[in-house]
Amino acid sequence: MRFLRGSAESIRAVLTAGSHIGDAPSSLNPEQLVLFQAHTRRSFAAVVDQALADDADLILIAGGLFARSEPGLDDIRFASQCLKRAREAGIVSIALDEADEAATDGTGIAFLEELGLLAAVRPGGLAHTRTVQVAGLTLEIGSASAMNHVEPAADRSFLRIALSIDAEALESRETAADVIVLGNRPEPGQRRLGDAFVICPGWSAPSVTERRTESGFAVIDLDHEGVIGAEFRELAGVAPVVVSFSAADLVDRDPAAAIRERLATLIGEAPLVTLEFEGEFSRELWHRCRVGDLSRRASAAGTLVHVDLAQLRVSSGPAEAQPTRSFMVEVRRAAEQLSGSPDCDADTMARARRAVVDGFRRRAGSHAA
Repeated sequence: MRFLRGSAESIRAVLTAGSHIGDAPSSLNPEQLVLFQAHTRRSFAAVVDQALADDADLILIAGGLFARSEPGLDDIRFASQCLKRAREAGIVSIALDEADEAATDGTGIAFLEELGLLAAVRPGGLAHTRTVQVAGLTLEIGSASAMNHVEPAADRSFLRIALSIDAEALESRETAADVIVLGNRPEPGQRRLGDAFVICPGWSAPSVTERRTESGFAVIDLDHEGVIGAEFRELAGVAPVVVSFSAADLVDRDPAAAIRERLATLIGEAPLVTLEFEGEFSRELWHRCRVGDLSRRASAAGTLVHVDLAQLRVSSGPAEAQPTRSFMVEVRRAAEQLSGSPDCDADTMARARRAVVDGFRRRAGSHAA
């Protein structure tokens, strides 16, 4: 780290990324989606709460504040409330707006900037750097691409901090930045890049699709010479509790009751729970697990249940028996047969139609049972 002349007290900066406020995973039903978005908002609020508790001077958001560049009004209102508390406590907030320059006027970040709740930096255009005075220390904060086009100056008396979501921007070791905050990676980490200190704060938002063990943010202390220390802090209750079930453990008992018993202390207490199923499940055993009913009851109690089937195998029965298929699989395969060729022959058409009819019959029979 290059030596920077000057004299100032140390300051504390909270670094965050991947808040993804307003995220809407397609795997969630409407009830689960409401719950997930509430957990996502709670995670960002927890970052701001920690900044207040630590008497932080600065919040740097290295991308991903919102799940999309033009968020809904409720999402903007929520972020405004959080950032207003930070502003009232004297904390300066600066965010990377990763949207295309042509669209920046309509982004959520741009709207928050108009409200005076944060300052935005962008990879292109005029607002690519900001110079701020924080507790007697001068900081120039901008996008990584902007910093890469600035000549390093050994005699300057301020720190340069680059915000980036583009790992390729770090391929060159030639950068004028003293600190680079990289927000495109969900996991935390830190390393040196020439004279620069690179830190990944990780993502603060929960995930229902990734087996991410940590969600959190980073805290760094700075003085006129650069980074004094850096620390990653995990957000409590954001990473899902993983509970595994094997087919062998469930086959000789009531599987639904066994699953409920294992989750009894988690439902209503843990925000996120992942059910991991392993081994070979017959169709009957899987239906007896009644995972859908459990998920609905858990959602009503405030716990989001995600099902991981990566290790599950489906039994197709004896080789001489007709394989058991779900209705949707029947329809999909029949549709593939019907659309597989523009000059589909009569036999293929007949087989496809029979597959659809058989699927309807099996579905009707299961409802009657």
